Amino acid sequence: MPSFARNSSLLIWNANFTKADNHPGWGQSAWEEGLALGRAAGAERILMTHYARDYQDAFLQEQERLAQQEYGARGKVW
Repeated sequence: MPSFARNSSLLIWNANFTKADNHPGWGQSAWEEGLALGRAAGAERILMTHYARDYQDAFLQEQERLAQQEYGARGKVW
């Protein structure tokens, strides 16, 4: 785990894709990777940014619900 994120109060993560839609080598990441790093780092909150423009609001709201459910009592995901 990178030391820059250890015990952070806020981790800002480039969550451009979902794990299923991620394109290796494009320089982007998936929100699931952000949760994994936040969990390993003990981050209090995670702010997901920079979503793919093809995603509609309803889809993003569902991804937010899934992320919040997965991160659970560990902290807050936006």
